[in-house]
Parts: sequence; structure tokens; C-alpha cells
Amino acid sequence: MALKSVFNFAPLNKDVYYPKWADAASQDIPFEDGEDGTIQFEMTNVSPLFIRDGKKDDPMPFHIEEKNGDWRFLIPATSIKGMLRSTMEVFAFAKLTQFQDRYFGWRDFEKENYKTKVEDAECGWMYKEGDKYMLTLCIDKFEKIKMQDLPSTLTPRGRTSYQRNESLGWYPLYEGKRIVCTGQMNGKLHEYLFANYEETYEPEELPKDVVTKFLTIYENTPDFDKYLTRLNKGGKVAVFVLLDSYNEVELMGLPRQLRLPYKKGVKDLVLDWQSQKDLPDLCETIFGYLSSKSGNKRGRVQVGFAKTATIRKETALSKTVSGVLATPKASYYPLYLQQDPSAHKYLTYDNAHSIAGRKFYRVREKSVTERLAFNARNNDVNTSFRPLVPGQTFTCKINVHNLKPVETGALLSALLLHKTKGAYHNLGLAKGYGYGKMEIHNVRLQGLKKTVEEYLAAFEKEMNQFLGNGKKWNEKIEVLYLLQILSEHKPSPDLGVMDMNQREFRNAKRNSSFDTLQESNQVVCPSFLKQ
Repeated sequence: MALKSVFNFAPLNKDVYYPKWADAASQDIPFEDGEDGTIQFEMTNVSPLFIRDGKKDDPMPFHIEEKNGDWRFLIPATSIKGMLRSTMEVFAFAKLTQFQDRYFGWRDFEKENYKTKVEDAECGWMYKEGDKYMLTLCIDKFEKIKMQDLPSTLTPRGRTSYQRNESLGWYPLYEGKRIVCTGQMNGKLHEYLFANYEETYEPEELPKDVVTKFLTIYENTPDFDKYLTRLNKGGKVAVFVLLDSYNEVELMGLPRQLRLPYKKGVKDLVLDWQSQKDLPDLCETIFGYLSSKSGNKRGRVQVGFAKTATIRKETALSKTVSGVLATPKASYYPLYLQQDPSAHKYLTYDNAHSIAGRKFYRVREKSVTERLAFNARNNDVNTSFRPLVPGQTFTCKINVHNLKPVETGALLSALLLHKTKGAYHNLGLAKGYGYGKMEIHNVRLQGLKKTVEEYLAAFEKEMNQFLGNGKKWNEKIEVLYLLQILSEHKPSPDLGVMDMNQREFRNAKRNSSFDTLQESNQVVCPSFLKQ
């Protein structure tokens, strides 16, 4: 089973560009070559577009209503700034700082070492005292009880472990032990019996790293948020515990769902690969930053919101779209980690050298969108929205203050994708399904001394000097790969969402069907340097 995905990754740069003037960048003390001005531009949605106005369940796009009843549709400044910054981070070889420091775990009942660890696990009760996570280990080992031996009054209901435990009133007593339920599964034979709350060792505070791994490894487990709510309300939660050679808690997990942690987390892989220093990169120098070590610095760029002219909403809105916006999580290492095709075996969070890179959604051809799968059984997982029809034009302004030509060039390069033919930005909801494809046009500079092309050349020249050895910025793999992702993709077997119900998700992960996701779009990033 080959991999397929609606997103891909621009490779993570190993070396980071740190501008020499970063410490001197200020809103108050002008550079000798610093400039103030305005970048005006228009953006048109090539495909249907939906950006919510902050209300999670509102199916209407962000808008304001005029007195005559017409609507003016808006794109928040934060969305545009995020679009610019994410692109500039690739183009300007920035540090990767916007990521969740997460750990992931694995479980495989077919592997003997996994079964051994689970069988050797201790059991206990986890609870909270204020902000502290506490544990009382059971004196006796857990036992198993066959489902058929449970009284009919104690037969659990529900699919998830939370639902089944809740249906029994949480860990009821049975012959002096407490019944602990796990999730429903085909061929399920037994539940667990834990020692009573009083038959435990003295309570101990759990180490922070153990709690962090527990919270992040189980974050996407069904109903895990409800377990956390139970803990926050003073309830106890049954857990399996692995102890190290010193009898200290090494790992903790939910019964039956015990997941063994990989050796590395996201932060480990980022910092192992990228040479980060406690210095501002170009994005931080331009947009500002908050740092516990370096202090705070205000940005010198103010992005305004984008707005359309007044439009009759009936002509601008399409029909309501409903469905599941599901994609694999970062724990899915075939996509999220840098893979080695020559290895013919997937690298995991145990042995990978780097994350795959910065995530971007692949752009569809023309105004094509993919139909969202609808979950008729559980409407809570469906998202409903009314997108704007293609062809709506938004106007926007970016005010810049005391920017050097290189910085203005970096901003314009990110905005215009360095004027690469056939490349588009994408914004808003359901980007992976073809929505939110945006074209930037009609760029006008006010108060700035150079042309767009001259600013692009200044940025390009600075990047070439950083790379050295005659290397060209517009030929770097990071730059070209991003532009390939943001160029039009025709329908292909590797463009889509893997169906978890049809086991595509699991089968594609098997080592015997090793595959990597490739970008085949041919793009040419132009150069504006005079030869």
C-alpha cells in the first residue's frame, strides 16, 4: 500500500541564517538604509474559501454586514501574517520554533517484547493534588477476569475504556477487587481486577517527565480529555506502571492501551538536526519575538486584514459543505519523519535523524475540491461550513517600518512566492481538500524607494552569500520543494486522505510496503539578480 497525503513537508534546513543587524533592529532608531512604506496587494480565491470569524461552530465565513444588507467578507490579519511567516521561514532558512514538544508511543501485541513488558507492568491509581500528579501503586499485581464471569449487573457498556468504566460507575468492587475496563474490541475475552484503593503503597508524586510523556502519548486517545476532566475533579484513574531498575516510575499508561515511548520526542529531533542559537533569525528580526532568554522585541511589520468589496451574500456563498477533516497525526512516522529510501524500512522516533520538515498543504489544479467523507453515525466529528465561491477579490495592506531592503525583499518573496509561475498560497479551512487556493496580484509599493524586483534581488543576494561556495538560493532543495508543494497537483494515487476504515493507514505503515511521498511538479524559481 503506497503512501498518499494531502500535505507534504518542505525539508528542514540544517543551517540557520542569523542576520548581523538583528540586535540593532528597532522601531525607534532607524537604520541608515531603513525604509518606511506600504505594500498594497490583492488576493483572489481560485478555489472555494472558508475562514471562520472565531466562532467554532459558525458555518458562515468571516464577514461584516453593511447597512444595505450586503456583506463584506474578511480575512484576519493573523491568517495573512501566518501565511507570510510560514513561507518566509523556509525561504530565509529560519529556526523551527513553532512545534509541540511531544512524545509518542507504540504498542504491538504481536511483538514478544511488548507482551512481556505489559505482563510485567505494575498497577496503580493516579489522581491529582492541586497541580501535582500523584500515584499509589497497588500492593498486589493486577488480575484478569473473563467477561463471562462478570455478573450481568457488572457487564460494561460502550466502545471506549472511558465509556465502559463510566457505565459501571467507575471501578466497582467485585470480590474485594476493583473492576477496570478497557476498550471494546473484536474477540474481547477479559477485563482487569485491581487492588482496592486502600491496598496500596504510600502515595508518591509523579516525575514531570513521566507525566509529560503520559499526557502527550495519550493525547489523541478517544475520550482521553474526559479522563483528564475526571482527574481535575478529584477522581482516580487506573493505570499500568513500568518501573526502572531502581524501582522508580519510568512509564505510565492506560490499562491494555499501554504504549511504550519512543526514544526521541519532536524537540529532540529538531535540535539534533538544526543548529539553533539563542539569536534572532530573519523572521524574528522582522516580525518580532518573545524570548525568556533574549527578551522581547516588537516587530516592524503591521499586517492589516483583507476585505472584499460589498457583495450580495447570495451570490458569494456556495452550498453548505459537511464532513470529516481528518489527517494523520504527527505520530505517523512514515510521513512526519525524514525517511531514507535506501533503507527500505521506515525510521521511527527511535532512530530518525530529523522530522520531515515544515508542513504545507498540496495545491489542487484549477478550482478542484475533494469531497469530504461524512460520518453518519457520529455527527460530532463532522464539520459544516459555507465557503465563498471562487473569484472573490480581497484587498490588503502591509505597513513596514525601518526595514532594510533585504527584509522588504524577504517579505515580498514570501508574499509573491518569489514570482514563481504556477505557485499559489492556501488559506483557511479544508486546505487539504482543495479549498483556500489563493492568487496574489496587483502589488503596489508606496513610500519605498525600489521596485519589487530590486527588493527580491536584494534578498536573493543575501541568501546566496549566506549559502556560500557559489550555491544559488533559488536552486536549494528547501525552496524548490516548498514551491512544488504549492504548485498545482493533478489527480494522482498519492493525493488524498488514507482511509483508516479500509486499513490504508495501517497497511501503508508496514515495512514490507515501504514508500516515500515525492513531489514531481517541475517548478522554476526565477532569479532577479543581474548577471
